[in-house]
Amino acid sequence: MKTRKEKNNFKLIAEYPEILTFKEMITILRIDKVCGYKIIKEKKVKCVKIGRAWKIIKQSVIELLEKGT
Repeated sequence: MKTRKEKNNFKLIAEYPEILTFKEMITILRIDKVCGYKIIKEKKVKCVKIGRAWKIIKQSVIELLEKGT
């Protein structure tokens, strides 16, 4: 059974902003950093790098989940 703290850490995709950070993307997809960078490198999501930070369009992450690849 999950503790109260674990339940509070769960966040629905709808609650995230329209522009995601890299950390938010890997949290939503429940993947590690290596897989996250691979998704970006293979252009499976729409994103842009601003300085050292990646900004990812949430809708493209949702489409990736729907597509299943």
